[in-house]
Amino acid sequence: MIGWPGYRNADGRSGLGYFESNAEWGHMQGRILRMLITGKVITRNPIFLFGMFVIGMIYSLPVILGLPDILAGGGSGWYVLILNPTWIVGLLILKNILIALKNDEIQDNEIAEEMLDDANSSAYNPNHQEE
Repeated sequence: MIGWPGYRNADGRSGLGYFESNAEWGHMQGRILRMLITGKVITRNPIFLFGMFVIGMIYSLPVILGLPDILAGGGSGWYVLILNPTWIVGLLILKNILIALKNDEIQDNEIAEEMLDDANSSAYNPNHQEE
């Protein structure tokens, strides 16, 4: 994220401050969520696929455990789905696993290429002057 205001070697600092650290963390969370939604977090490495499967199943537990109650006509399952939105991320992770298993032309470094493309995009502004 070179070129962003408040970068690590700003004047009078030895590292990122509190607000810059949170901004960088939020930026990376947004990038990962966008990649999950668009189906670009894919790999062919079986260890990574297994790890993604475990994490996706853990995050999808509210749906897995609440669906029988919803189908039986109970009302508490809906509350769990509304108040615990982690199941959305879990289903997105599982969707990316299905895309990875279905697509035979995936390169192992597709995630890294996507991150590099974003780093070289309009987010980098070499003309920015720190105040």
